[in-house]
Amino acid sequence: MNLTPWLPHGAALKSFFEGNSDATIVVYDDHGDVDPLPVSYFFRDPSEFPETEMKALELCTGRVLDVGAGSGYHGLFLQERGFDVCSIEVLPDLVDVLTARGLNDVRQATMEQLSGETFDTVLILMNGIGLAGTVEGLPRFLRTAQALVNPGGQILADSTDLRGTENGSSTERADGRYLGEVTFQFEFEGKKGPPFPQIYADPDLLGEKVRATGWKFEVVCGGEHGAYLARIAQ
Repeated sequence: MNLTPWLPHGAALKSFFEGNSDATIVVYDDHGDVDPLPVSYFFRDPSEFPETEMKALELCTGRVLDVGAGSGYHGLFLQERGFDVCSIEVLPDLVDVLTARGLNDVRQATMEQLSGETFDTVLILMNGIGLAGTVEGLPRFLRTAQALVNPGGQILADSTDLRGTENGSSTERADGRYLGEVTFQFEFEGKKGPPFPQIYADPDLLGEKVRATGWKFEVVCGGEHGAYLARIAQ
């Protein structure tokens, strides 16, 4: 995985953790939007969790893998309630933050690098499935996550249905790409990373890709602006 596009994100979270309460990431996308995002958002309290995140945490069982753990606020919530949580991140800055915040099992790793280990719950929040990048990338991403799930276990993942929020009910952009395929760039303190692809998969698309693997798919709950939580199980 190429870490370079994500370096501003890691630097911003570490800066905030070290005392820069005004730290802000500027997010650019190829829709032409430029959005300043206060880094405090990534350190929010459970009282500020949206419904989809809280429901996912309530549904966790057994040993949990927190994929793309970020600042660790989901893992800390679970760990404080007695769960065995493995938190993985690819950015060294975020590994430092996770360790300093007291997560017990922190690793600089991708899902692929955990081959051979299994978990009862694989938790992929904050649109972590977006790392698949494109529609074509979803099957491989799903197979990688599924290989980490114990028999009887589950994947809990959230995403956003952009239909109705971007251009009505259509699933295509003006250039013919799937609506949820978006290119982003991060900037922090004047340093901008290169563009990278992300995908927001609507529940019809994600359900189709999941069922093609032979697993079951259900939308557990919805949230604001098209957000939804999905449960993927054998």
